[in-house]
Amino acid sequence: MKPSEKTTSDLLRSIDAAGASPESSRPARYRDCIDRALGFLPASTREALALSFEARRANGLEAAAAWLATVASIFLGDYDGATLSVEAWRELRDILSADAGELDMDTLTYAMTLVVEHRAL
Repeated sequence: MKPSEKTTSDLLRSIDAAGASPESSRPARYRDCIDRALGFLPASTREALALSFEARRANGLEAAAAWLATVASIFLGDYDGATLSVEAWRELRDILSADAGELDMDTLTYAMTLVVEHRAL
């Protein structure tokens, strides 16, 4: 198993475990999961991911977790190939643009190349 796959798998397991918490504490638990798995990202990037995850969770935890795993794979430099909507690619573009000065250049280049390939620029 590649390190990126392990990180994504660990992230999904921790999201699943956090789902067993009382509803009032879930947002903080989910944010902790993101912080642990993607701690190499700037705090503002992790915050944007957590906010988007929470918004998506309103439409179902499974779909939100799948989105998060795919986006995590992109930030880990090993895109899993899962389908993202054009809106999701544009949201990723906006997150990357907002944090471009803080993100690792290789991470930024890899992710923006995918954004361009998916015609979300």
